[in-house]
Amino acid sequence: MKILNRAVLGDEGVFLKEADIKITLGRIASKFMADIQVAIEGEDAIAATEELLAIPGISGDYTVNTEAPERETVVATVATIVGIVGGAIPIAEQIRKWYQEYQGKQSGKRIEKVLIVGRNGRRLLLKNPTLEEIRQILEP
Repeated sequence: MKILNRAVLGDEGVFLKEADIKITLGRIASKFMADIQVAIEGEDAIAATEELLAIPGISGDYTVNTEAPERETVVATVATIVGIVGGAIPIAEQIRKWYQEYQGKQSGKRIEKVLIVGRNGRRLLLKNPTLEEIRQILEP
């Protein structure tokens, strides 16, 4: 067994020292464990959330807020996006298209609010969002 600068080289590979393991795991957790959260409020929040998570390149799940709503017809969901495949710009375009569909008067679908909280902690309340604003939220 040979001790390197920050690791131990043994017969079965390279091992980090215990102190380095804690630091490394902390960095990994802070970089990869922070997911993108999307809060959706409105009559069609559940259907809207399911459609959002069905967009190719987005993977995640959602929960329905079980607290009593302020108004009878309001439903709230929180989607957790754990993975984005294909780049932030194409996904931002799809999210913007999804949002506009639910804001269109003719669609019959209704959501009142959509709030995206990015991995970086930035928040974006969707109201005529630009692609650039959505892209910035999606990037780490």
